[in-house]
Amino acid sequence: MAGVDLLTVSKLMAHSDIQTTIKYYAHLQPDHKRNAVQLFAQIGQGKEVISE
Repeated sequence: MAGVDLLTVSKLMAHSDIQTTIKYYAHLQPDHKRNAVQLFAQIGQGKEVISE
């Protein structure tokens, strides 16, 4: 997945249901929940968030 979020992968693969993408590709991005929590924490602390 090379760092691409699951929703984008789902759209690129033309999956009609995000659950299909999650079933087959979520294991390739095991840290996505942790990364999301860290991002929200940074925003909540008023830190500037730089998109990669």
